[in-house]
Amino acid sequence: MYASGQRPCWQEYRSIHPSRSFNRSIAALLTSVLFLFSLAACSDKQISEEDQIKYMVERAVTAAEKKELGALIDVLTESYSDKYNKTRKQAGKMLRLYFFRNKSIHLFTRIKSIEILDDTAQQTDDADKRAILQIYVGLAGRPVKGDSPLGLRADLLLFTMDLIKDDDDWLVEKSDWKRASQDDL
Repeated sequence: MYASGQRPCWQEYRSIHPSRSFNRSIAALLTSVLFLFSLAACSDKQISEEDQIKYMVERAVTAAEKKELGALIDVLTESYSDKYNKTRKQAGKMLRLYFFRNKSIHLFTRIKSIEILDDTAQQTDDADKRAILQIYVGLAGRPVKGDSPLGLRADLLLFTMDLIKDDDDWLVEKSDWKRASQDDL
């Protein structure tokens, strides 16, 4: 069909002009690398546990919006359970179905509280540290503009999550949620 070594013109165009998704992937990679460099630059200072939890939330939100099931499941402990006694594996199946049913996913989040539990705060072993996170999550089909939830057409939920620190990562061990209203914010 084509002479050896020749490609159709559209393939040449794609090799010269990468797609938008490729550009976004590169931008995300560069942002991640810059973030890691900034963490390394601040290595003399300890990052607060609250900031570590906020970073875990950011990673989970990014994974959900990009429909990266594996990255989202990695935020859950092996012994994860929710208020309906769903396991980590069952939660993964529910998320897969949610991703399949929704063309695009956009999340609005607002942290209500982060409580590092006092009985573990004095321990030096990070593996036993625990925290409770309360966070509002708005699930929308369109991007949420700005920090204001006003006019948000989404399901608004209040999650309460029991977190445990495993090595350097905070993971969700248990979760509970209920419907919330914009008045709750």
